[in-house]
Amino acid sequence: MPPRSIYSSLVDVGLALVTPHLARKKAFLIGIKAREVYGSHQDIRRFRDLLIGKFGFQSSDIIIMLDDEGSIQPTKVNITAALQTFLLGQRPGDLFVFAYAGHAKQVICRDGSERDNMDESIITCDELEREDAFRTILDDVLHNYLVKPLAPGCTLVAFLDSCHSETLLDLKHHVCNRPALPRRILRRARELIGIPGAAVATTAMRTNRFCSGFCPRINIPSATPKVICFSACKDSETIFEAEGYSMLNTIIGVLEKEPSPKLETLRSTLGKSAREIYRRARSSNQGRRTDDEKEMQPGVVRWAPQISSMEPLQMQGRLKL
Repeated sequence: MPPRSIYSSLVDVGLALVTPHLARKKAFLIGIKAREVYGSHQDIRRFRDLLIGKFGFQSSDIIIMLDDEGSIQPTKVNITAALQTFLLGQRPGDLFVFAYAGHAKQVICRDGSERDNMDESIITCDELEREDAFRTILDDVLHNYLVKPLAPGCTLVAFLDSCHSETLLDLKHHVCNRPALPRRILRRARELIGIPGAAVATTAMRTNRFCSGFCPRINIPSATPKVICFSACKDSETIFEAEGYSMLNTIIGVLEKEPSPKLETLRSTLGKSAREIYRRARSSNQGRRTDDEKEMQPGVVRWAPQISSMEPLQMQGRLKL
Protein backbone atom coordinates (compact mmCIF):
# COMPACT_ATOMS: atom_id res chain seq x y z
CA MET A 1 0.00 0.00 0.00
CA PRO A 2 1.48 3.40 -0.96
CA PRO A 3 2.16 5.85 1.88
CA ARG A 4 -0.74 8.11 2.67
CA SER A 5 -0.42 11.77 1.94
CA ILE A 6 -0.24 14.05 4.92
CA TYR A 7 -3.67 15.15 6.06
CA SER A 8 -5.18 12.19 4.24
CA SER A 9 -6.90 11.65 7.56
CA LEU A 10 -6.53 13.40 10.87
CA VAL A 11 -7.32 10.09 12.50
CA ASP A 12 -3.95 8.92 11.12
CA VAL A 13 -1.89 12.00 11.77
CA GLY A 14 -3.33 13.08 15.10
CA LEU A 15 -4.20 10.82 17.99
CA ALA A 16 -3.12 7.59 16.34
CA LEU A 17 0.58 8.42 16.62
CA VAL A 18 2.47 5.86 18.67
CA THR A 19 3.97 7.81 21.56
CA PRO A 20 5.48 6.86 24.91
CA HIS A 21 2.92 8.91 26.83
CA LEU A 22 -0.85 9.18 26.93
CA ALA A 23 -1.86 11.81 24.38
CA ARG A 24 -3.42 14.83 26.04
CA LYS A 25 -6.41 16.79 24.79
CA LYS A 26 -6.83 20.49 25.58
CA ALA A 27 -9.39 23.06 24.43
CA PHE A 28 -9.71 26.84 24.55
CA LEU A 29 -13.28 28.02 23.85
CA ILE A 30 -14.42 31.66 23.55
CA GLY A 31 -17.97 32.96 23.15
CA ILE A 32 -18.94 36.63 22.84
CA LYS A 33 -22.62 37.49 22.53
CA ALA A 34 -22.43 41.31 22.62
CA ARG A 35 -24.11 43.01 19.66
CA GLU A 36 -26.40 40.09 19.04
CA VAL A 37 -24.22 37.18 18.02
CA TYR A 38 -27.01 34.63 18.07
CA GLY A 39 -26.38 31.60 20.27
CA SER A 40 -22.63 32.08 20.76
CA HIS A 41 -22.74 31.17 24.46
CA GLN A 42 -25.07 28.25 23.90
CA ASP A 43 -22.88 26.93 21.06
CA ILE A 44 -19.69 27.18 23.12
CA ARG A 45 -21.27 25.42 26.10
CA ARG A 46 -22.69 22.69 23.88
CA PHE A 47 -19.31 22.25 22.24
CA ARG A 48 -17.61 21.95 25.63
CA ASP A 49 -20.13 19.31 26.71
CA LEU A 50 -19.60 17.45 23.43
CA LEU A 51 -15.82 17.42 23.86
CA ILE A 52 -16.17 16.05 27.39
CA GLY A 53 -19.00 13.60 26.81
CA LYS A 54 -18.07 12.21 23.40
CA PHE A 55 -14.38 12.83 22.82
CA GLY A 56 -12.82 12.23 26.22
CA PHE A 57 -11.67 15.75 27.08
CA GLN A 58 -11.23 16.47 30.80
CA SER A 59 -13.05 19.54 32.11
CA SER A 60 -9.81 20.61 33.81
CA ASP A 61 -8.15 20.78 30.38
CA ILE A 62 -10.78 23.11 28.89
CA ILE A 63 -10.55 26.89 29.16
CA ILE A 64 -13.87 28.61 28.52
CA MET A 65 -14.44 32.38 28.35
CA LEU A 66 -17.87 34.00 27.97
CA ASP A 67 -18.95 37.63 28.30
CA ASP A 68 -21.44 36.57 30.92
CA GLU A 69 -21.68 37.14 34.66
CA GLY A 70 -19.84 34.44 36.57
CA SER A 71 -17.56 33.49 33.66
CA ILE A 72 -13.98 34.38 32.84
CA GLN A 73 -14.38 37.44 30.62
CA PRO A 74 -12.95 37.25 27.07
CA THR A 75 -10.96 40.47 27.36
CA LYS A 76 -7.76 41.03 25.43
CA VAL A 77 -5.68 40.54 28.57
CA ASN A 78 -7.43 37.30 29.53
CA ILE A 79 -7.40 35.82 26.03
CA THR A 80 -3.75 36.71 25.47
CA ALA A 81 -2.73 35.24 28.82
CA ALA A 82 -4.51 31.97 28.00
CA LEU A 83 -2.96 31.84 24.53
CA GLN A 84 0.51 32.25 26.01
CA THR A 85 0.14 29.11 28.14
CA PHE A 86 -2.20 26.99 26.00
CA LEU A 87 0.53 24.93 24.31
CA LEU A 88 2.88 24.68 27.29
CA GLY A 89 4.01 21.14 28.05
CA GLN A 90 2.94 19.82 24.64
CA ARG A 91 4.29 16.47 23.52
CA PRO A 92 3.91 14.42 20.33
CA GLY A 93 0.39 13.07 19.97
CA ASP A 94 -1.30 15.90 21.88
CA LEU A 95 -4.46 17.43 20.43
CA PHE A 96 -5.48 21.07 20.88
CA VAL A 97 -8.89 22.53 20.01
CA PHE A 98 -9.54 26.27 19.68
CA ALA A 99 -13.05 27.63 19.11
CA TYR A 100 -14.18 31.24 18.79
CA ALA A 101 -17.78 32.42 18.35
CA GLY A 102 -18.07 36.18 18.21
CA HIS A 103 -17.08 39.22 16.18
CA ALA A 104 -14.14 39.80 13.86
CA LYS A 105 -13.06 42.62 11.58
CA GLN A 106 -10.42 43.61 9.06
CA VAL A 107 -7.70 46.25 9.40
CA ILE A 108 -5.17 47.50 6.87
CA CYS A 109 -2.03 45.37 6.60
CA ARG A 110 1.04 47.43 5.70
CA ASP A 111 3.75 44.76 5.58
CA GLY A 112 2.60 42.97 2.41
CA SER A 113 1.99 39.68 4.20
CA GLU A 114 -1.69 39.47 3.21
CA ARG A 115 -3.01 38.72 -0.28
CA ASP A 116 -5.74 41.37 0.07
CA ASN A 117 -3.60 43.77 2.14
CA MET A 118 -5.94 43.31 5.08
CA ASP A 119 -5.28 41.71 8.45
CA GLU A 120 -8.10 39.97 10.27
CA SER A 121 -8.67 40.26 14.02
CA ILE A 122 -11.02 38.95 16.67
CA ILE A 123 -12.86 41.54 18.72
CA THR A 124 -12.61 41.08 22.48
CA CYS A 125 -15.49 41.93 24.81
CA ASP A 126 -13.69 45.00 26.19
CA GLU A 127 -13.09 46.30 22.67
CA LEU A 128 -16.82 46.05 22.01
CA GLU A 129 -17.56 48.00 25.18
CA ARG A 130 -15.00 50.76 24.66
CA GLU A 131 -14.51 50.69 20.87
CA ASP A 132 -10.76 50.60 21.44
CA ALA A 133 -8.94 49.20 18.41
CA PHE A 134 -5.95 48.28 20.56
CA ARG A 135 -8.07 45.65 22.30
CA THR A 136 -8.49 43.49 19.20
CA ILE A 137 -6.28 40.44 18.64
CA LEU A 138 -4.71 40.22 15.19
CA ASP A 139 -4.41 37.08 13.09
CA ASP A 140 -0.63 37.43 13.39
CA VAL A 141 -0.92 37.10 17.17
CA LEU A 142 -3.20 34.06 16.94
CA HIS A 143 -0.74 32.45 14.52
CA ASN A 144 2.24 33.19 16.75
CA TYR A 145 0.60 31.61 19.80
CA LEU A 146 -1.41 28.74 18.30
CA VAL A 147 0.37 27.69 15.10
CA LYS A 148 4.00 28.72 15.08
CA PRO A 149 5.00 27.01 18.37
CA LEU A 150 3.01 23.82 17.74
CA ALA A 151 5.39 20.93 18.30
CA PRO A 152 6.06 18.11 15.81
CA GLY A 153 3.49 15.35 16.14
CA CYS A 154 0.86 17.63 17.71
CA THR A 155 -2.47 18.61 16.15
CA LEU A 156 -4.49 21.84 16.36
CA VAL A 157 -8.12 21.92 15.19
CA ALA A 158 -9.76 25.36 15.17
CA PHE A 159 -13.35 26.51 14.68
CA LEU A 160 -13.84 30.22 13.92
CA ASP A 161 -17.49 31.24 13.83
CA SER A 162 -17.28 34.91 12.87
CA CYS A 163 -17.11 37.30 9.95
CA HIS A 164 -13.82 37.72 8.03
CA SER A 165 -12.55 34.42 9.41
CA GLU A 166 -10.98 32.42 6.57
CA THR A 167 -7.36 33.31 7.39
CA LEU A 168 -7.72 34.33 11.03
CA LEU A 169 -4.99 31.81 11.84
CA ASP A 170 -2.86 32.86 8.85
CA LEU A 171 -2.69 29.33 7.46
CA LYS A 172 -1.33 29.24 3.92
CA HIS A 173 -3.64 26.68 2.34
CA HIS A 174 -7.33 27.51 1.93
CA VAL A 175 -8.18 28.09 -1.74
CA CYS A 176 -6.92 24.59 -2.60
CA ASN A 177 -9.28 23.12 0.02
CA ARG A 178 -12.36 24.50 -1.75
CA PRO A 179 -14.40 22.44 -4.23
CA ALA A 180 -12.61 22.47 -7.60
CA LEU A 181 -14.17 24.73 -10.22
CA PRO A 182 -13.77 23.76 -13.91
CA ARG A 183 -12.93 27.33 -14.90
CA ARG A 184 -10.14 27.50 -12.31
CA ILE A 185 -8.78 24.12 -13.39
CA LEU A 186 -8.63 25.15 -17.06
CA ARG A 187 -6.94 28.43 -16.22
CA ARG A 188 -4.29 26.68 -14.15
CA ALA A 189 -3.73 24.08 -16.87
CA ARG A 190 -2.99 26.86 -19.35
CA GLU A 191 -0.54 28.42 -16.90
CA LEU A 192 1.38 25.17 -16.56
CA ILE A 193 1.74 24.48 -20.29
CA GLY A 194 5.40 24.02 -21.08
CA ILE A 195 6.41 22.98 -17.57
CA PRO A 196 7.66 19.35 -17.46
CA GLY A 197 5.33 17.12 -15.48
CA ALA A 198 7.95 16.20 -12.88
CA ALA A 199 8.58 19.87 -12.20
CA VAL A 200 4.97 20.97 -11.78
CA ALA A 201 4.74 20.24 -8.05
CA THR A 202 8.10 21.85 -7.27
CA THR A 203 7.30 24.90 -9.39
CA ALA A 204 3.90 25.37 -7.76
CA MET A 205 5.34 25.14 -4.26
CA ARG A 206 8.17 27.57 -4.94
CA THR A 207 6.45 30.22 -7.02
CA ASN A 208 3.19 30.64 -5.12
CA ARG A 209 3.64 32.82 -2.09
CA PHE A 210 -0.09 32.55 -1.47
CA CYS A 211 -2.35 29.55 -1.97
CA SER A 212 -3.20 29.32 -5.68
CA GLY A 213 -5.92 26.72 -5.43
CA PHE A 214 -3.69 24.17 -7.18
CA CYS A 215 -1.24 23.26 -4.43
CA PRO A 216 0.09 19.71 -4.86
CA ARG A 217 -0.71 17.05 -2.29
CA ILE A 218 2.70 15.79 -1.21
CA ASN A 219 3.86 13.33 1.42
CA ILE A 220 5.04 15.06 4.59
CA PRO A 221 6.64 13.25 7.56
CA SER A 222 3.96 12.26 10.07
CA ALA A 223 5.89 13.93 12.89
CA THR A 224 5.22 17.44 11.54
CA PRO A 225 2.60 19.53 13.37
CA LYS A 226 -0.89 19.41 11.86
CA VAL A 227 -3.32 22.34 11.78
CA ILE A 228 -6.81 22.51 10.29
CA CYS A 229 -9.25 25.39 10.71
CA PHE A 230 -12.98 25.59 9.96
CA SER A 231 -14.14 29.17 9.31
CA ALA A 232 -17.63 30.57 8.85
CA CYS A 233 -16.76 32.57 5.72
CA LYS A 234 -14.09 34.08 3.49
CA ASP A 235 -12.00 37.03 4.68
CA SER A 236 -13.99 39.46 2.55
CA GLU A 237 -17.37 38.21 3.75
CA THR A 238 -19.73 38.90 6.62
CA ILE A 239 -22.20 36.37 7.92
CA PHE A 240 -25.75 36.30 9.16
CA GLU A 241 -26.87 34.16 12.04
CA ALA A 242 -30.33 33.21 13.22
CA GLU A 243 -31.23 31.56 16.49
CA GLY A 244 -30.38 27.88 16.26
CA TYR A 245 -28.34 28.32 13.08
CA SER A 246 -24.58 28.91 13.10
CA MET A 247 -21.43 27.26 11.80
CA LEU A 248 -20.46 25.87 15.20
CA ASN A 249 -23.99 24.61 15.83
CA THR A 250 -23.88 22.80 12.48
CA ILE A 251 -20.53 21.19 13.29
CA ILE A 252 -21.82 20.07 16.68
CA GLY A 253 -24.80 18.45 14.96
CA VAL A 254 -22.53 16.57 12.55
CA LEU A 255 -20.17 15.37 15.30
CA GLU A 256 -23.04 14.18 17.48
CA LYS A 257 -24.12 11.83 14.69
CA GLU A 258 -20.69 10.94 13.27
CA PRO A 259 -17.66 11.47 15.56
CA SER A 260 -15.19 11.10 12.68
CA PRO A 261 -16.78 12.67 9.58
CA LYS A 262 -15.11 13.06 6.22
CA LEU A 263 -13.78 16.55 5.62
CA GLU A 264 -15.74 16.80 2.38
CA THR A 265 -18.92 15.88 4.31
CA LEU A 266 -18.27 18.67 6.78
CA ARG A 267 -17.54 21.11 3.97
CA SER A 268 -20.73 20.19 2.14
CA THR A 269 -22.90 20.28 5.27
CA LEU A 270 -21.53 23.67 6.30
CA GLY A 271 -22.27 25.05 2.85
CA LYS A 272 -25.85 23.78 2.94
CA SER A 273 -26.35 25.21 6.43
CA ALA A 274 -25.07 28.63 5.35
CA ARG A 275 -27.48 28.65 2.43
CA GLU A 276 -30.36 27.67 4.74
CA ILE A 277 -29.49 30.43 7.22
CA TYR A 278 -29.37 32.89 4.34
CA ARG A 279 -32.74 31.73 3.01
CA ARG A 280 -34.44 31.88 6.41
CA ALA A 281 -32.98 35.26 7.28
CA ARG A 282 -34.00 36.69 3.92
CA SER A 283 -37.53 35.37 4.19
CA SER A 284 -38.06 36.63 7.74
CA ASN A 285 -35.96 39.81 7.45
CA GLN A 286 -34.85 39.08 11.01
CA GLY A 287 -31.18 38.35 10.32
CA ARG A 288 -28.50 40.86 11.17
CA ARG A 289 -24.90 41.25 10.14
CA THR A 290 -23.09 39.97 13.17
CA ASP A 291 -20.24 42.47 12.87
CA ASP A 292 -22.19 45.72 12.60
CA GLU A 293 -25.79 44.95 13.55
CA LYS A 294 -27.21 46.32 10.30
CA GLU A 295 -30.58 44.95 9.39
CA MET A 296 -30.33 42.69 6.39
CA GLN A 297 -31.19 44.29 3.07
CA PRO A 298 -32.30 42.66 -0.20
CA GLY A 299 -29.40 41.76 -2.45
CA VAL A 300 -26.95 40.98 0.34
CA VAL A 301 -24.07 38.80 -0.84
CA ARG A 302 -24.01 35.18 0.24
CA TRP A 303 -21.14 33.77 2.27
CA ALA A 304 -19.32 30.45 2.12
CA PRO A 305 -17.71 28.48 4.99
CA GLN A 306 -14.02 27.70 4.46
CA ILE A 307 -11.39 25.17 5.55
CA SER A 308 -7.74 26.20 5.88
CA SER A 309 -4.65 24.19 6.81
CA MET A 310 -0.87 24.17 7.03
CA GLU A 311 -0.68 21.71 4.14
CA PRO A 312 -3.17 20.93 1.33
CA LEU A 313 -5.91 18.61 2.56
CA GLN A 314 -7.23 15.38 1.13
CA MET A 315 -10.95 15.98 1.54
CA GLN A 316 -11.64 12.24 1.68
CA GLY A 317 -9.75 12.21 4.97
CA ARG A 318 -11.60 12.19 8.27
CA LEU A 319 -11.58 14.56 11.20
CA LYS A 320 -10.96 13.06 14.60
CA LEU A 321 -11.04 14.94 17.88
